[in-house]
Amino acid sequence: MKRLQTVVFVVAGLLAGSAAWAEALDPRVQSMKEQLNLTDKQTQDLDKIFKETRAKQKALRKELLDLQKKQQEEMDAVLTAEQKKKYEDMSGEPPPPMGAEPPQPMSAEPPKPPKK
Repeated sequence: MKRLQTVVFVVAGLLAGSAAWAEALDPRVQSMKEQLNLTDKQTQDLDKIFKETRAKQKALRKELLDLQKKQQEEMDAVLTAEQKKKYEDMSGEPPPPMGAEPPQPMSAEPPKPPKK
């Protein structure tokens, strides 16, 4: 009987903690509230914005991981075993920065200075 009471108290505590965590302000909003002297309505509105954005970001991260997995599966279907091995060896190199132009072949001519 005592064991059952202990389990009930532990579960109740976990549920209360989860509810309190969901109710807690986003730390950034808490900081903004203190530094910007936000009203209660502003605090609630900003907290809702931050929490909704975080949920959307989480969904996007999952979608991106799924997309990368699909890309790898499609690449594996195209490459030979030897090419896959070589590609895996190449994968250790750092990727180019996001949005960077693909590398251009080296030219025999030196680059021209920008026009004034």
